[in-house]
Amino acid sequence: MAGVEGLGFEDGLATLCEFTIESLLLAIRTLEIAPKAIILAGGGRQNTHLVNRMRAKLDAGVQLYQSEDLGWRGGAIEAEAFAYVAVRSQRGLPISYPGTTGVPRPLTGGKLNTPSAPDGSGF
Repeated sequence: MAGVEGLGFEDGLATLCEFTIESLLLAIRTLEIAPKAIILAGGGRQNTHLVNRMRAKLDAGVQLYQSEDLGWRGGAIEAEAFAYVAVRSQRGLPISYPGTTGVPRPLTGGKLNTPSAPDGSGF
């Protein structure tokens, strides 16, 4: 990544951790209402340095939860979300709504295109 290539391994990782945290804080500042809780999922939730730095930089009133604290499978939730969106798209059901993303009307995710081999036989 531009900006970290000249750093040593540890400094590069620390810089990327701080970048991740600052990105989260910037996103929070754009919200009309500050969150009371943040739920961590994915591989980063197991990075104790990242989680501790996040706790240190978040406002004191913001609770930080591991997805497992809520009974969610933190290592699978992203894949499950993509599968959910894919099935809704395949069935022509909306995945985006005016109240959540600002689209003019509920919209589906697109259309499945199956390529053909040069001889027209399919893959």
